[in-house]
Amino acid sequence: MGEIPKNSTILCLPETWSAVVILRKDGGVIGVGDSHEKDPIRGALQTALADARQRIVKINGDSAAIKWDQITLELELGSKPEPLIGGTYLEASREIEPALDGIAVRRGNTWASAHPAVLQALNAAAAPDQTLLSLVMQLGLPARDLDAIPTTERVGLYTFEATRIVQPASTMMPTFVNRGSLLQPTPGPRESVQSAQTGTSEILKWFERSMIHANKSSDSQSAGEQRALQSLGLRGDYLPAEGKDDSINAAPTEQSLAAFALARCATLNANDAAMAIRARTVALEILTALQDVAEIEKDPLADPKSIAWIVLAALELEVHGDHLKESPAAESLYANAKGLMTKMVAGDDKKAVILRGDPLEQSLAAAALASLDSAGKPLVDHGELLKAIDQCWTGNLRSQIIGILGWLLLADQKLGPVPENHAAIARAARAALSHVQIGVHDGADSPVTTRVPPDLIGAFSLSGFASKGATAQTARPGFALALMMTDPLLTPVGEQYRARSMQIGVVRFLRQLAYDDVSSYLARDPQRTLGAIRTAPWDSRVAVAGNAMALLCLEESAISIKTLNSVLESSK
Repeated sequence: MGEIPKNSTILCLPETWSAVVILRKDGGVIGVGDSHEKDPIRGALQTALADARQRIVKINGDSAAIKWDQITLELELGSKPEPLIGGTYLEASREIEPALDGIAVRRGNTWASAHPAVLQALNAAAAPDQTLLSLVMQLGLPARDLDAIPTTERVGLYTFEATRIVQPASTMMPTFVNRGSLLQPTPGPRESVQSAQTGTSEILKWFERSMIHANKSSDSQSAGEQRALQSLGLRGDYLPAEGKDDSINAAPTEQSLAAFALARCATLNANDAAMAIRARTVALEILTALQDVAEIEKDPLADPKSIAWIVLAALELEVHGDHLKESPAAESLYANAKGLMTKMVAGDDKKAVILRGDPLEQSLAAAALASLDSAGKPLVDHGELLKAIDQCWTGNLRSQIIGILGWLLLADQKLGPVPENHAAIARAARAALSHVQIGVHDGADSPVTTRVPPDLIGAFSLSGFASKGATAQTARPGFALALMMTDPLLTPVGEQYRARSMQIGVVRFLRQLAYDDVSSYLARDPQRTLGAIRTAPWDSRVAVAGNAMALLCLEESAISIKTLNSVLESSK
């Protein structure tokens, strides 16, 4: 084992110019080989096997110890390179789809290339312009931009299409993948509800596994050590390429947002008692942990965003019973957060309400104050609160509204019918979003004017160039659009079908980002990825905040799409 038989025949596709082979064991890379032009598959496989033997010898001292039946193989084939156009690396990289297209540089007759499979394994696919620079340096040239390199060096920049086949586990058959994942089809209206519900359930499971718990059966941990562990709450963002957490635990803002998303999950899924209990339990555990601030942690009550999310989470836990009382620590945290919020929004006139901070902090304070008012626990004068919320809607730029739309809508919906001027702003925001949603509508204003990568359909291209702006940030406006769908003032009859199509696209894209049994081959610890969403199709990071927003978006989408389906079916 570990050798290519001498008489073996390896077939290449007619247009195969390059190949890369990656060997893994338990999710970790143990061998990499690449080759281009002449018999690339054989060359890449031989190099990968030699690399694996060398690495194992360093670890075990004996390559014979390799259990080849436990090794998985990833094979990627590259087509003939096509020239890139641009005077700088950044300009040239605009034609490259991260983790989908290969990158190559030629200096005279010498080539250097980077396959998307390797870049994704290193989680280095997000910046193709930097990859171009790295390849130029591999060819012996200085770290200068393309326009600063003499033409006598005969440097050319190229890209190539790549076809990837992976074996997710040693017991699984190989399969074709797109940026390391299976392509998710665009579901129909009914299937979209099920997809959103499945996504909600999977992210809930991920949050349950992400809680830091003391080992109660271990005698090696003192009572103090166990308490310290319990106070940490959620683990930090997971870095699959490195096989470790970015930090011991998540930041207070991330944990408080997660607590609200989970508490909201319990409210929206009250008919599923088991699921509601599970979501509520994790939310309470997070709030309890936030109350006990360890030395290595930041105080959650020192950040206006955390304060607002703590209040919102606590109120959700009281929607279907006094569940907050199950944790005295969580009750205390909530009481302290309310006290600080009163001071945060107080004006010179005791009656006045001033929403301070950046647009997100303002909108979150508005949502928290409105939720308290709706629950019969007002902290401020109702009329003054309405004025402050209106100022938040009308005083922020339209470009800023997109990022805070969900929280402003939540505030309005807690206080009654959405004012007409706010509804007009929200509908205009949705119209603007429809122009940056990939693949859901056709037209000259589409954010991707050439090819539409099928794995990006439904995403909002919110930043970056064209499709490179399609990330997990799609969940933020997606959450807002879900809140709009069932309100006749926000989604009148003539806009219902388009609104539903947009939301179905959002659900499809978020499910595309989710790690499953296949895409988790990229992770050293699949339990830290399964069910969760990655930061982008080309960025393997699993972020706590990103998954909290995805949970909010998916759980609201499941309810809204299901409700709108019934409305549209009954009107036929």
